[in-house]
This record gives sequence, structure tokens and C-alpha cells, in this order.
Amino acid sequence: STRLAMLSTTLTHWKKLPLLPSLTSQPHQVLASDPVPFADLQQV
Repeated sequence: STRLAMLSTTLTHWKKLPLLPSLTSQPHQVLASDPVPFADLQQV
């Protein structure tokens, strides 16, 4: 449950970041620095 709580906190914090400007200017760098890999999301 600790992992899930940490994941939830990370997601909540990440959603607050200004993603749109980064996605439009440098999408590959944003994806490369994704703090929550999709593989981890599927394991929960």
C-alpha cells in the first residue's frame, strides 16, 4: 500500500506541472523523463 500511496502522490504532483508547453515543444524529452512508467501503472 506504501507503493500505491507514493504512486498516487507522484501522479497528483505531476498533474500540477505545466505539461502542455513541454509536450508541444519537446514531446520526446517529456516522455523520457516521465516519473511514472506505464509498466508501473499496469502492475498496481
